Amino acid sequence: MAMTQTTALGAENRVFVNRTLNFNNIKLLGFDMDYTLATYNVPVFEEKAFEIVVEKLIKGKGYPPEIRSLEFDPNFVIRGLIID
Repeated sequence: MAMTQTTALGAENRVFVNRTLNFNNIKLLGFDMDYTLATYNVPVFEEKAFEIVVEKLIKGKGYPPEIRSLEFDPNFVIRGLIID
């Protein structure tokens, strides 16, 4: 097996965990948009999330394809903490 050279990362570029996590058992991954690990282009992120949800509603939940004509309105979103 070949050895690979690694570059030392500063603490500000590392992700720290306090336990081992088996990714084989992960079924869903969510993102907490609090800018802890990454900065987001919020309008683009929310519009893409809207598009993905529309497709999942149509393909996975049987919603009518006509909902694709709905347009994303960034002013319609209400933010709040429900479950975190």
